[in-house]
Amino acid sequence: MGGCHLQISLDHIRKADVVAQTKIVYKEKELLQLIHDHLVQNGLEQSAVALQREAGLSTRHPIPPNSSQFYDSPTPSRHKQTVGRALLLS
Repeated sequence: MGGCHLQISLDHIRKADVVAQTKIVYKEKELLQLIHDHLVQNGLEQSAVALQREAGLSTRHPIPPNSSQFYDSPTPSRHKQTVGRALLLS
């Protein structure tokens, strides 16, 4: 039974290593817009408005929480599965 838990832990370590080595490339405005959308979706309207004003973000509706949009890394990897906005490695 201990071997099963050890294998699961090794799998988690391998996945964490893949994630740690994945270079994420993004445009600063896109990141700020994503943060803005997150603030709006979590009811932090005043913070979202302040970020929008200070960062010069355009006015638009946030992406729905169940959207399948995600950002992929340029590094190819095996077994990718998307769930909402999360990228899961299996």
